[in-house]
Amino acid sequence: MEGSLSNLLPSLVKEGVFGDVELVDIKYTKDETMGAQFGSGLNFVTLNVKGTTEESLDIVVKSAVSFRPDSLGLFQVELLMYKEVLPALGFKTEWYPKFYYGFVDHENPENSVLIFDNLKSRNYSNSPSKIFLDYGHISVAMKKLAKFHSLSFILKHEHAQKFEELKNKIKGCSIELPESMKSEANVDAQIAVRAFQEEHGKEELLEQFLNVLGNMGQIMELFDEPKEPFAVICHGDFCNNNVIYKYDKNGSPIDCAFLDFQMSRYSTIVSDLSFFLYLNTDSELREKYWDEFLKIYWETLRENVPEHISVPSFENFLEHFSQFAIHGLNISTFFLPVMMDPFPADTIFSLTEEDHDERRRSPKGQEISRKVIDLVSHFYHKEYLHALLDYMNKS
Repeated sequence: MEGSLSNLLPSLVKEGVFGDVELVDIKYTKDETMGAQFGSGLNFVTLNVKGTTEESLDIVVKSAVSFRPDSLGLFQVELLMYKEVLPALGFKTEWYPKFYYGFVDHENPENSVLIFDNLKSRNYSNSPSKIFLDYGHISVAMKKLAKFHSLSFILKHEHAQKFEELKNKIKGCSIELPESMKSEANVDAQIAVRAFQEEHGKEELLEQFLNVLGNMGQIMELFDEPKEPFAVICHGDFCNNNVIYKYDKNGSPIDCAFLDFQMSRYSTIVSDLSFFLYLNTDSELREKYWDEFLKIYWETLRENVPEHISVPSFENFLEHFSQFAIHGLNISTFFLPVMMDPFPADTIFSLTEEDHDERRRSPKGQEISRKVIDLVSHFYHKEYLHALLDYMNKS
């Protein structure tokens, strides 16, 4: 990729993409603190440029990856989000990277690129823990997510036609689950449910859950039709990999910004919330603060939506969350093993069941299995399973 960038970046400087400056030189760097990347390749670049003074511009160049057949679609969604949707929503520019340039090559998707500023030059940094976060990090993320979601409530009410246009544009280029995956089972979740049955005891409710997990398409269909009045423009891949933080002098998180809007879609607020909370909390934090995190989110949402705009009650929100929390559980049980025991991203969608079995039998695999069982246990004891099955039976 560096070879092609050595041609592209100088031409973009000449075109004025980075301002009224001249290129001095280009330096390529690595960022070992970044979380796992499953949808694109990242290149970290410093452009030394000269205008009235000499300065350095730290940028991130995102490139398509050949092992993702939907890579082109991901780029189309993200380009739309940065060029149209985020500005129209009024999401503050300090809360996401500055967008410099984007090009989607339909004939040669591997040539597609997106270029942003590197938020680390604005004093943001990755969290010390890549997966399991503490109370402070979760709270900051919940508040910022609520502010992001509040913008959809506002625009939907104040400029309904504009919001409808944005919603339809997102829907027009959103990524659909491949047909081959729709009939697949979430095997990690099924194994965890069976292990939970050994500890908890078998019951009909869990047997029904195993059947639901046997068809990922059935779960995904729950989110195909936005659930009003809880539908907003979602980040779509809201987890700690895609959040970067600011800290005070004591090292406590005080703010955050969002990255990677390539999976954005119009859907229920629960899709963002449940994924982040299930993937990025451990069992101890869930036990102590789960309800508090949901309250932090909802109170911040209410505070940021003007009083004349209707927002469902907290009780209605909790009921809705219980019905659709399966989204976060489903994705987290798939990605948590990958993130706790990383392997090359280009193999994630091609591992055989034998490969997965071998990983599960390893000492690390047993630790991971315990974490996934804990997710299932929480989902059961919060009675989200009961709410899900009731909703599906009524539907």
